[in-house]
Amino acid sequence: RVPRQGVYGFDTGMYLIRALNVNNGDFGRYPSSYFGIQNSFEFIQHTEGGFVNDEMYIINFAPGSAIFKFGL
Repeated sequence: RVPRQGVYGFDTGMYLIRALNVNNGDFGRYPSSYFGIQNSFEFIQHTEGGFVNDEMYIINFAPGSAIFKFGL
């Protein structure tokens, strides 16, 4: 099995919905974190302006439908 593109879209959509809810629709404030099924978002502010996603992990799809995430 391989990661599904639809789940990436789900994680991105859930992040946006939660960030809008937490910040009352204001994306000018610091964005919140989201740890999803296949994709996570943990933005840190760059010294020259803007935000960078600092979250990454490797997903291992094992036999028997087991999924293991390894954070980096």
